[in-house]
Amino acid sequence: MIHKVKTTVWLLHHARRLLPSGKSSRERILLCDPIFHPEKAFSFCALFSILRLCGELQAQPLFLYEKRKNIKELGWYRLLAGIHTTSVEDILRGIPPDESRQPSSLAEVYNYKIRSLPIGRCLWDECIWNKKSTLRTPGEAKTEIGRAQAYFQATTRLLLQKNIVAGFFTHTTGVMSGVPLRILLRGGIPVYSSYGNLKAYKKYDYLNPKTGYLPPATAVSRDRLDTAMKIPGLLKKAKQFKEKTFPLSPGNPKKPRWLVAMHAFSDTPNGSLQYIFKDYAEWIHFTIRQLKKNRKVEWVIKTHPHRGHWPDDFDYAALKETIRNEPHISFWEEAWDVYKKPIGFNREFGQFGGVLSCGGTMAIQFYASGRAAVVCADNFFQELNLLPTGKSRAVYARLIQSISPSTPRPSKVKARKALLAYFLAYRHLPSLLVPENFSNWAAYTAEDYLRYLAKFRKARSDLIFL
Repeated sequence: MIHKVKTTVWLLHHARRLLPSGKSSRERILLCDPIFHPEKAFSFCALFSILRLCGELQAQPLFLYEKRKNIKELGWYRLLAGIHTTSVEDILRGIPPDESRQPSSLAEVYNYKIRSLPIGRCLWDECIWNKKSTLRTPGEAKTEIGRAQAYFQATTRLLLQKNIVAGFFTHTTGVMSGVPLRILLRGGIPVYSSYGNLKAYKKYDYLNPKTGYLPPATAVSRDRLDTAMKIPGLLKKAKQFKEKTFPLSPGNPKKPRWLVAMHAFSDTPNGSLQYIFKDYAEWIHFTIRQLKKNRKVEWVIKTHPHRGHWPDDFDYAALKETIRNEPHISFWEEAWDVYKKPIGFNREFGQFGGVLSCGGTMAIQFYASGRAAVVCADNFFQELNLLPTGKSRAVYARLIQSISPSTPRPSKVKARKALLAYFLAYRHLPSLLVPENFSNWAAYTAEDYLRYLAKFRKARSDLIFL
């Protein structure tokens, strides 16, 4: 831990060189949410992405936080002389809160607006963030509506007081990120948001004024994938990476079997399902109703592997009861901690000819392995046009009904593209600060990166962004 703290301090002070020098009476500001957790290596990606943006925009970062929620991050911000913070509470000191109209139904929560700004989906995700699967009464949103009002007031006042030229937020939903983000976009101010475990970021210029819809982020662009396809030896590295992280036994079941991969219920459903379903609980119940109609294959519903993401309020026993009289549907309760699962555990997936997914990660893994897949709604790989995707409930239902023993597997070309997309999205960290002689296509993790910098921090000073 001492080694990591020393490295953290060095990284932070070194990163300050990326900030523009000098001040003006109308200083340009990049508004950010509080994201820095020094015990998590991937947070460096977000921090350096922010500072990189500041250099490009000639702006200073300003972190907007809540005193009661972000005390831990503040201790690390203080290591960064010249990096500014401001709290919602301080901005609103002495200002009476806006009257919060309380919704009388769940539909009103989901479609809630503050001064015509649609933030209901952000509220929904915030309410289920702490190990919940869904909302059951509108009263559960009361506290978060108050917070949303405060963030609305604080951000609006900051726009009047500061020269905010852009925003950077780690999520596109929730109260802390989703509300300020939408205020900026409605005001014509561009916003950047990180994705893929904070390994890169996407620029947003447009917000649907009626629904608050944002176009999905793309983990791997089509141009980047086309470039990767031409690099000698990269496909071999990608195969080695997949065999290490997602090995599949050959498997040849007599009856075709498909895996249904349940998502982490509280993991920002309105940042990925994009309003086809309110949350993952609604998604899985809708999916099961479709599975009951398709007896051409055997379905196995698998829980999310990490118990830390299991909601406290979801009734797994009731879900099992809904499929008790469906012999072609079974339930696989996977109880491993995803971060401590034994080597080779994923080989058990070799018994499945395809996967039904709502997020896209396991779908791209199956496609990369030459197996079939169907995805619901938006996902990080949709720009590549590889995975069969249901963009509406009707299309999603038709895709499920079309699955049969003769459902084609991906072509060799699509499988190779999926393999490289998986490698680039989950192995390469494109937004990190790296030495110029460190190959852009080298495979490394955040921990590799920290060790590399710790080794060369005294010998090298010419660090650059790729």
